[in-house]
Amino acid sequence: MECKNTSTSNRRGAFTLVEMLIAVGLAGIACLMIMSFFQTSSLTFVSLTNYSDLGLKTQIAVDKIAKDIRQCAQVNSYQTNTLTLRRWDGTSMKYTFDPGTRTLSRTAGTDSGLILTECDYLRFWTYQRTPMSNAFECYTTAQVTNARLLTVTLSCSRKMLGSRQSTEVVQSANIALRNHP
Repeated sequence: MECKNTSTSNRRGAFTLVEMLIAVGLAGIACLMIMSFFQTSSLTFVSLTNYSDLGLKTQIAVDKIAKDIRQCAQVNSYQTNTLTLRRWDGTSMKYTFDPGTRTLSRTAGTDSGLILTECDYLRFWTYQRTPMSNAFECYTTAQVTNARLLTVTLSCSRKMLGSRQSTEVVQSANIALRNHP
């Protein structure tokens, strides 16, 4: 009688070429999906950080401008991107926006410095304190020295990953001169 060994211990367990190709293909697709998720997540995180940082910088700049303007006595001269004020002590203060360098600077006496960088748009408007009837607006001034209310509007942006991303929020403030004669 002849005995045959029917044990499967000598068989080798391995993938066939087709199974291996399918497994590698599925793993590649899964890796691409994970990489796409991480790329989108990191881009969103960078955008939110950029938005928050620029929003904070513009808000701080508007707060500084408002504090200075409230302590001034009179508007000496005004253009859409330049504002010169007379302070309560008689000295001059000037805000200048330079669209070429995208900066807002402040000069008060001999002290000067940058208030804001990466600024794309800044505009000043002057008004009287007298409100219009049936409206929430004030009359524009006939003479600059009669201005008692100023509006400041600005917007900033910076390049992020090669493209310019805006803060998407324009900071604006109506500021009344408190120390006028």
